[in-house]
Amino acid sequence: MVDSTSLIDSVSSPRISVVMPAYNAEDTIEEAIESILNQEASDFELLVIDDGSTDATPELIQIWEQQDARLIYHRQPHKGITSALNLGLREARGRYIARMDADDISFPNRLQLQSDYLDRNNGVGVISGKVRFKGLEEDYNGYARYVEWVNSLDSENDISLNRFIESPIPHPSVMFRRWIVETLGGYRDGDFPEDYELWLRWMNAGIRFHKLDQVILQWHDHPARLSRNHPRYHRMAFHRIKAYYLSRWLELYNPFHPEVVIWGSARSNRKRAKLLERHGIRITAFVDVNPNKFGQKIHGIPVWSPDELPEAGSCFVIPFVATRGANSDIADVLEAKHYREGIDYLFGA
Repeated sequence: MVDSTSLIDSVSSPRISVVMPAYNAEDTIEEAIESILNQEASDFELLVIDDGSTDATPELIQIWEQQDARLIYHRQPHKGITSALNLGLREARGRYIARMDADDISFPNRLQLQSDYLDRNNGVGVISGKVRFKGLEEDYNGYARYVEWVNSLDSENDISLNRFIESPIPHPSVMFRRWIVETLGGYRDGDFPEDYELWLRWMNAGIRFHKLDQVILQWHDHPARLSRNHPRYHRMAFHRIKAYYLSRWLELYNPFHPEVVIWGSARSNRKRAKLLERHGIRITAFVDVNPNKFGQKIHGIPVWSPDELPEAGSCFVIPFVATRGANSDIADVLEAKHYREGIDYLFGA
């Protein structure tokens, strides 16, 4: 790939562009803006894209714009987050682009830490960081668990190997190089989560992702959050986009392509397997721990017990079991048979 940062006029352009879409965010946007304008780093612009808000959001943005020239306000008719994000990417002038949501808070050292890391590590294209959950855990337990899981992925290898379980990095926590957008494209609109599709597409193209050990963002969860209510963030939307990019990964790295063994034969697992089959993957067996299923066939595909799974080097296994804690147990069984993660098996849920 060609690094197009040479196209940027370093004299007139800021080092960092922060892209913040906003829609009816009057209750939270001022705190979000203030957290960026109070960053320890100073060489940045904050692009706030108002996606046709009908509350006081535009007026609040304009007040802040008058107080700080680094804030650049753009308003568009209500078209959705993908359109707002891509408008921000088109207007961004910085060498590095950071994402920020209008209901989150960036810690003061965030931009400095991330831009310094990218300065020192030319081979890394996207840098994230750990996040702090803000919400009522008893009400939004799923998000709290997700934050716990995503914070546990603290290396490039962890991020890469776990990409098909969930999105391995929170969207508003990232900073990336502008040339990646210019080379591989920005956000796509469709029946899928726009951020997750972007990460999978960039990883598929060989872009390296890393995560800082520091907590850099307070991530706010609430009932009105878009990812809780829009169809593009429903569970099957995630499964569809995962199946597409997982099938492409398997083409490159599965030595038995197009054949795979799926660990998990429940109805939900079979639905995910069907999505893979649409992309040319052939399921040769299911593995299940339920003794009542041993020796049975599901649509002509045999169900094995874990003991029947052959030693490594005979097949490629994709565990689709989403039960909490199951992946650790499955990994123990596979590795006892000398399977290696990313070589002989890869988690898909």
